[in-house]
Order: sequence, then structure tokens, then C-alpha cells
Amino acid sequence: MRNCRSILTWQTGTVRVQASGVNNPYKIKPNEYFAGVKREAAQRMVHEKQGHSQDRGHWYEILYTKNSRRVHRKVYIAAGSINIIDFSYAYKFREQKEALGQRVIDSFRPGKLSEEH
Repeated sequence: MRNCRSILTWQTGTVRVQASGVNNPYKIKPNEYFAGVKREAAQRMVHEKQGHSQDRGHWYEILYTKNSRRVHRKVYIAAGSINIIDFSYAYKFREQKEALGQRVIDSFRPGKLSEEH
């Protein structure tokens, strides 16, 4: 089993978009992974939702504040791999950037999560 990880980061001004993928060789279950993400956000969490789709596996979406930044994160997970998209910006711009962040993470399409890459 390979533990392959790839990260792509794009930043301009106050906005940073980061997409990453990692194999899931230990077959971490979605609820275990999501609990870790939620624990990391702790009391800084603003919003969360989760679901499942046939073609994209389980997903978890969270909006939280960290280090003076607002972070939108969406995680897709299955037995083969985990894909993550983060859209973050300075907290003071939250009113202007929140809707854009939602559109960006909604447009993200994960790879084939049922297999390792």
C-alpha cells in the first residue's frame, strides 16, 4: 500500500484555496475522520453538515474560524482515499467571501475514492 499525498495551493490576496488527496490505507471510517475534523475546530465551529452520494462516497462540510481566518472545508472519504478542499480568507472579510467560499467548495469534484492513487 502506498501512502500517497498530493496538495495544490492557490492564493491571491487574502483568499487561499487548497485541494489535497491522500490514500486511506488504514480504512479510516468516515465517522472517525469527521470526528477528528470536528474536534480540531472545537468551539470555533460555525456550521457543519454531512452526507453520502453514490459517486462521491461520504462527505463532511464544516465552516470554522482558525488563526484569524474563516475556513470552509469539505472532505470526501471512502475506503481507497480521502480528498479535501479548503477555502479560507481573513476573518474580517467573512461577509464578502462566505458565499464565494461556498460556491468554490460546492464545485469541487473528488477523484475516484474507492481506490488508492
